[in-house]
Amino acid sequence: KFPTGITALTCWLLCLPQVHFLHADSCLIPRSLLLEVASYALPSPDYILIDDYWMSFVLSHHLRVPLWKIKGDDIMALTECADDENIALCHNKDVREQSVNFYCYHMAQGWPASCPLEI
Repeated sequence: KFPTGITALTCWLLCLPQVHFLHADSCLIPRSLLLEVASYALPSPDYILIDDYWMSFVLSHHLRVPLWKIKGDDIMALTECADDENIALCHNKDVREQSVNFYCYHMAQGWPASCPLEI
């Protein structure tokens, strides 16, 4: 039996690891939240290369939406090309550069709150 106001779903969610980053192609998100995310302008047009990273920041920092990791290895698998250096954008030098630039940006904005960067 759960304490008053605590449900089985709440207990289950508390056991899941909260994360700061999500891949848009493997997340479940309501259309209404996607529209809210789209209303935030990118601080740099180069950040379009890291749109998942930007979306994670807007959801978590600005909209205060917690991001939860749910493991589903038995229902989803990456294809072999997911780590192919000729295909996967994570291997692209421009994407890596913008990831570093955005890391500096969001740390200066105080996200994640657990480890803000003071300048």
